Amino acid sequence: MFFDIGIFKTRKIDIPVISVGNITVGGTGKTPIVEYLINYLQTKNMKVAVVSRGYKRQSKGLVIVSDGKIVNPDPAVCGDEPLQIARKFPNAIVLVNENKFVASKLAKDKYCADIIILDDGFQHRKLFRNLDIVILKNSNSTYDNLLLPSGNAREPIISLKRADFLLLPDGNFDQNTINKFHDKPYATFKYQAIGLKSVFGNKTINLDLARYKKCYAFCGTGNPESFYNTLTENELKIQKIKIFSDHHFYTEADLKKIIKESKELGTEYIITTEKDAIKLNKFYEKYKDVEIYYLIIKIKFIENEEKFLNKIDKLIKE
Repeated sequence: MFFDIGIFKTRKIDIPVISVGNITVGGTGKTPIVEYLINYLQTKNMKVAVVSRGYKRQSKGLVIVSDGKIVNPDPAVCGDEPLQIARKFPNAIVLVNENKFVASKLAKDKYCADIIILDDGFQHRKLFRNLDIVILKNSNSTYDNLLLPSGNAREPIISLKRADFLLLPDGNFDQNTINKFHDKPYATFKYQAIGLKSVFGNKTINLDLARYKKCYAFCGTGNPESFYNTLTENELKIQKIKIFSDHHFYTEADLKKIIKESKELGTEYIITTEKDAIKLNKFYEKYKDVEIYYLIIKIKFIENEEKFLNKIDKLIKE
């Protein structure tokens, strides 16, 4: 409200800023969208910087996760999602800081970024953004419409008026919400599992090889149900899913218990998410012969991908 009436000021930097955010807590899948944007912008020969708060990291202030050449390997310092992005896109600048204006200005002034992507930026209104992308949660739950702490909503639904583009995961949505913001451009998409990759190596296998096989799954994400549903939709036979808190930092005791339970259940595959896999790398030397895989996910647009990309193209040509 204070931004809307001009009491709090928004600051600008003179390169384009794209925000990817949401209005609810708990796993709307921002990171795959951020990665989709990085990939697209890099095909346009743009030097991309990603700025994140680094939620649940065990550090404070500014951290250079990647300067586009050297990647800081510690997820506790960097945050799991920023480090995942930095490893996947080694040419991208990835910075974490509670003050996203300071980080964005550094990305431009020191690292010569052409464009900034704000990860989880919708509520960070201190920094002006040229394009506000909001991902809606695939839910009809009243709980997701109630404001914190009574529910999951970070802001009331009316705040979507500030959004420039809505992204809707394939599924059921509250039709009243869609009708209310019918004037907003939108695209629909789904998260598509395309394979499994070894946590402790470079082995990649086709998802078909695990189909109908007994699997043990574990994750520490904001929406474990989505992970479970993706596995079962691909016809993996999940004997157990072990759920940790979002952004959980794994101990060796955790890993030992996962391996033990998997053996007791006679499963053929142990599967986690890419975000969780980032925090298991510290166990490589001792557990490199243990086959644990993470699910490879990509974005597949169902409707209006061209409209979405036209919005990006228009921004980078201005």
